[in-house]
Amino acid sequence: STWILTPRGSFPATYLMSETIQSGSLPVYIFGFKYNVYDPQIPVDLLVRYLPYYDAGIDWRKFGLVLTSKDIYSIPNILAREDPVPRLEFVRRVRPFFTVPGT
Repeated sequence: STWILTPRGSFPATYLMSETIQSGSLPVYIFGFKYNVYDPQIPVDLLVRYLPYYDAGIDWRKFGLVLTSKDIYSIPNILAREDPVPRLEFVRRVRPFFTVPGT
C-alpha cells in the first residue's frame, strides 16, 4: 500500500508510524488531541513540531501527510490530489531514523 493511515495514539508518536516508514509506505498522520478533541485554531504547521525527529530537521510533510481529525472525511479527496512519487523518495532517506539503531 502506498498510503497508510497512522492516527495518533496515547502519544503523538506511534509504533505504526515507524512500521509504515520501514515498509516503504507513506504515513497519513491524523493528529487529534487526547480524547479526539481538536482545536481548529492550531495550524498543522505547529502540530508537526510534536512528531518524532522534528528537532533533527525531519519535516513529516515531505514524506507523509499530516492531517487533523477534522480532515477525516476528506482523506480520499486529499490522497487523490497528492503525487506520492517524490514522497516515496524522501521516505527512503528518513528510514534509518525509524530503526532500533536510529533511535
